[in-house]
Amino acid sequence: MLETVADRTATAVGLTWLEGTDNGGSTVFDYEVSHAKLPAGTYTVEKQNNLGITFVDSGLTSGSSYLFRVRSQNSFGYSDYSEELELLVAYVPKLPVPPTTSVVANNVILTWVAPDDNGSPINKYVITIRKSDNTYFESEFCNGQLNEIMTALKCTIPLASLTGEKYNLVQGNSVNAKVVAHNHYGPSD
Repeated sequence: MLETVADRTATAVGLTWLEGTDNGGSTVFDYEVSHAKLPAGTYTVEKQNNLGITFVDSGLTSGSSYLFRVRSQNSFGYSDYSEELELLVAYVPKLPVPPTTSVVANNVILTWVAPDDNGSPINKYVITIRKSDNTYFESEFCNGQLNEIMTALKCTIPLASLTGEKYNLVQGNSVNAKVVAHNHYGPSD
């Protein structure tokens, strides 16, 4: 049994398996898929009367690990179960809400709210600031991998750096920023 990664969401996983090498002399007419939520869950049958070799198991708990298994049935009964496949049900973080900016003394303070991590802890933020030419550039003052920035969900940018050559922003104009959250499964939108 393998995961079909393209079918993964925050609450679902896709599964696929190979047909057995020996059908016992009778045509296989069912594949039964079951799962158990860890740490000590009991197996629940999720799909029966399944002729295909794929299945999307949905309605799972984001951030939880599950064991999955499959077995086939012919006119003589069920086969043994496949080897178990353990998967963490998780996905890329949800889209963060737009960050806010405020000016305090000679600094711009950029703050944001942590988005739903979809079952896998956020391990960094990428913070970009819009330059005068409308392109975005990653701020060297907002290293979203640093623990203090990840914990505070805030960074401080000297106003002089935004009006300097790199950004060429005009004092008094808005500061536009984007925050992208990352976890083990990749970046948010």
